[in-house]
Amino acid sequence: MLITYSLSRPHFVWESTWQLFNSYEEQLKNLALLEIENFLISNNSSLRRYQQMPFPDMETISRATNPLMVEELSYDTETMNNEFNNLFDSLTDEQRGVYNEIMSVLIDKKCGVYFVYGYGDTGKT
Repeated sequence: MLITYSLSRPHFVWESTWQLFNSYEEQLKNLALLEIENFLISNNSSLRRYQQMPFPDMETISRATNPLMVEELSYDTETMNNEFNNLFDSLTDEQRGVYNEIMSVLIDKKCGVYFVYGYGDTGKT
């Protein structure tokens, strides 16, 4: 329908149709948009030609389809929280200062470069 210009308001059709899938995750929306975009590209077009049509979020799609990212993000948060608390409690004053410095940079969305020095198998990771 997009290729033949048979829709006067494609964004309206998209929004109306998307409501049927409202119970699914945002990933499904992105994957549907990606399929539409791939089809349009194969027909020398793109969703970008339609001002009000959404465009797939490629970062979300990459995470959803990348097995390494899926594995990395599928950890048990309770176990990780317990491990963090145990390790945090064992930090020296110097280590805690470094941790606080890096966390403040992350929280304030600033930039920083840090070099970690140590022999192999000393727990740098």
